[in-house]
Amino acid sequence: MPIWGLVISSITFSIPAYVAYKRKKKQMSKCCSMLTISSVLYHGTNNIIIKTIDVLYAHFLGFSYSVMSISNFIKQRRIYDFILMTGSLGTVYIFIGKVSDINNKYVNRWHMGMHYLSQGLWTLHALDNKK
Repeated sequence: MPIWGLVISSITFSIPAYVAYKRKKKQMSKCCSMLTISSVLYHGTNNIIIKTIDVLYAHFLGFSYSVMSISNFIKQRRIYDFILMTGSLGTVYIFIGKVSDINNKYVNRWHMGMHYLSQGLWTLHALDNKK
């Protein structure tokens, strides 16, 4: 049975996909589009195969762009990259500390919050002038 709040919060990954597309960042646009599709399918169906694909893909993308933010911060010392870096760490904290705790009665709310925070970070990445 789908959890509609998670489905709706998954749809918001289309925002950074669109922003990246408009800013001619085709690879990021494709990544966010695929993330939108996999997340909506997983949260809409709760299929274990789609869940595996979605979780692995989301973690791969999150790790890749977190490393990029840390690298950019070390090289350029921009506050922009610091915000992206700390936001990425925030999503890791939410995932490890809140979403993975099945006894937490607010687990779905934390999960939606993680979606919205991640979507905001992706949008910031898409808006960045650096490639």
